[in-house]
Amino acid sequence: MQTKILFVISSLRQCGPVRQLSYILRHLDREEFSPVVARFTRERKDSLEPLFRKMDVPVHTFPIRKADLFLGKREIRKKILREFNPSLVHVHGLRADGLFSGLEEFPVISSVRNYPGDEYIHRFGPLAGRAVAALHISYMKKICIPVACSDYVAMRYGERTGIPFLHIDNGVDTDFFVPASPELKQKRRKELGLDEKKIVFIYSGALSRRKNYDLLIRAFLKSRWRDEGILVLAGEIKDPIRIKGLPQPNILFTGPVKEIRSWYQASDILLSASRSEGLPNAVLEGMSCGLPVFLSDIPPHAHILSHCSETGTLFRSEEDLVSLFDKASQKEAESMGQVAAESVRSHFSAEKMSLEFQDLYRKVIAAGESLSHE
Repeated sequence: MQTKILFVISSLRQCGPVRQLSYILRHLDREEFSPVVARFTRERKDSLEPLFRKMDVPVHTFPIRKADLFLGKREIRKKILREFNPSLVHVHGLRADGLFSGLEEFPVISSVRNYPGDEYIHRFGPLAGRAVAALHISYMKKICIPVACSDYVAMRYGERTGIPFLHIDNGVDTDFFVPASPELKQKRRKELGLDEKKIVFIYSGALSRRKNYDLLIRAFLKSRWRDEGILVLAGEIKDPIRIKGLPQPNILFTGPVKEIRSWYQASDILLSASRSEGLPNAVLEGMSCGLPVFLSDIPPHAHILSHCSETGTLFRSEEDLVSLFDKASQKEAESMGQVAAESVRSHFSAEKMSLEFQDLYRKVIAAGESLSHE
């Protein structure tokens, strides 16, 4: 008999947490587990729902407002549970955590993708950010089994709540994000209109204050590559550009990208100057495509490089990054990138992450069954 698992998430818009959920489901043992997804918002654009349908995962929509988390929480939760009667609930994100916090009738696992004290302050500002972070942390204290996406996030939550957090590292689809051969790399550059001879540095993700992308621009413009290299910033601009004199001919803003793999495969080195992360998908994807990395010195980046020390370098300041730019070469990047792809396949594959979650599902369900027989 299959074990039914209900996965609850705000929406299936194209973003990192939804990708991670899709990886869990793609490698789920369907003879043992029967998944169903409940979301709160139907996407108007950039939806990954077709991907879930292709995997034969049922998707249901239960519209709720933020106020419902305070006023109608129990009734909405009861309605969802009555319809699916799962053995286990796996929730993702603030609204899902809020709706299922305090539930005692079913075991609840929550995937925690970032530490709220870091994320929300950068997203909403100090005052509102602290309020939302405190709310989310209050939800986590009432979740049966919280699972962080990295050891750093688990540690931060544990310090704040006094609750032991498990951690399962984010994974990446290493069968999709693959290194490019020299021929494919040349083809990608032609397709994307990139100079085939220049060194290409790439950043992938939202262009926001938390991501600190303007530091990348400043360092690039101070480096020896400002006229002979290319800096690609692939993502939606969330904050105004804070660099005087832009645009520069060798700095390319792509806007939102649907097919980011082509950009990775056309590039030489991946960059991230983030102020905070959980365990960044873009870094793992780029490394899986054979890119060495220059990363800001924050614990999640250090955690990645602890498994792959020969594939990148941490920087602490703009001057550090300028120095890394100046020392960069395409030949060295190519050899480091081969090691990066192998390291990600060994330590951060989507299949490995999914198998670890499935082991957790079995343990949680077995523990619940043993308690019910006492």
